[in-house]
Amino acid sequence: MELLENGNQDIEIEIESNSSSNVKPKVIESSERLKGIKEKLDKKDFILHHIPVRLSKLIGDNKHLMFNGKKIKCDYLVDLTHTLMMKYFNTKRLKSNLSSLILKEKYGAYYNYYIKWLIEHDIIKMTSNYCVGKKTKTFQLSRNCAKDSIRRKTYDRVLLKKKKMNILSDNLDKTNYDWIERDIRLKIIDDLSYVEIDYKKAQSILENMDGENLAKNEFSVDAIHFGDLYTHFDKYGRVHTNFTTLKSDIRNKCLTIDGEEIDELDIRNSQPLFLAILIDKHNDVLNCVDDGEYNFFKDLVCNGEFYDYYMSNSDIEKKKLAKRSVYKVLFGRNLDDNDNITFREMFPTIHDFVCKYKETNGTYKVLAYELQRSESNFLFNNIIKEIMIKYPYIKIFTVHDSIAYPSKYTHEVKEIFDKNIKSLFR
Repeated sequence: MELLENGNQDIEIEIESNSSSNVKPKVIESSERLKGIKEKLDKKDFILHHIPVRLSKLIGDNKHLMFNGKKIKCDYLVDLTHTLMMKYFNTKRLKSNLSSLILKEKYGAYYNYYIKWLIEHDIIKMTSNYCVGKKTKTFQLSRNCAKDSIRRKTYDRVLLKKKKMNILSDNLDKTNYDWIERDIRLKIIDDLSYVEIDYKKAQSILENMDGENLAKNEFSVDAIHFGDLYTHFDKYGRVHTNFTTLKSDIRNKCLTIDGEEIDELDIRNSQPLFLAILIDKHNDVLNCVDDGEYNFFKDLVCNGEFYDYYMSNSDIEKKKLAKRSVYKVLFGRNLDDNDNITFREMFPTIHDFVCKYKETNGTYKVLAYELQRSESNFLFNNIIKEIMIKYPYIKIFTVHDSIAYPSKYTHEVKEIFDKNIKSLFR
């Protein structure tokens, strides 16, 4: 293993869709679709890991450690901890469910010794045991470990070989959900291999950052620079990559696709927009949204003016804080707090719909899942699918509700994007 000199950083791992497009997809062989990523993986001779400083100090330069009478590999401790670190920086959740079958496949028959070693050295702790047929064991990463971290190169040939094999199979064959069509997932994975970063320019932007924000952006910049591409399709239809946690300033100023400067298009006020669509589908049953209020709300979201209106009618002055306030209403428990009071004063019957929808479905989390799936379905199985069919040579990457693409194809991409946006309420 090799430590990177300016270490202290992080990135992430872990944490639906129906296609409504009328365009028939062109059949594309996997070998054609995955040419770029395969070439990039073939050139890899190390894996970039992100681990706690504490772990780095404990294992030092050792390749193996003796633990409970067994010889265990330090690289496996690093890889396992890195996975938990990635989960934290992608989802802000310290807890992860770890399957014994997957651990055994990756780390061999002694996989449980790696877990026990990490527990004994206060890197992780087990928070709940497995339940037969229902759930795997749950482990929690130490918060101090998550916040004090370093980058490290790993040259283990076995891990490298498995990474090369699994980057495709994990995202194509081993998922038990298929919200994003397979050919579209193939494109998303492969197109990442054509993205490059101006490393020196990115480093200059990083100089003005600190804390966790610096840590995860530092890791993302290095991972892109060294070709450690990461893709995860979660069960709610969202795609997590090296680029989803990258600061927009770095994305806009430092990235190119196929050597070309990039532009981005995003779905304006995406979550309120898909809430309006959900109301349109379900209000006949819940029967609580006033027509006049709904039409006003719909006009705001369709014209991209929702957050401007929300800020002008509250004491919130920044769009980031306005989004946070609205998300707490849509995705959280609807308590009698300032955020819910603010939203309810502006849109009382829509607030009633939000509460009743969650109550009817038995969990406050259902609205977040439904809106994310709707967003993902629209973005991937409609917009990107049409781009892929009409202009297969256009490479893209996504950041949740936005698409990045070479600037020279702005006309082609925007035409498809705008057409699909306009068709949402038809």
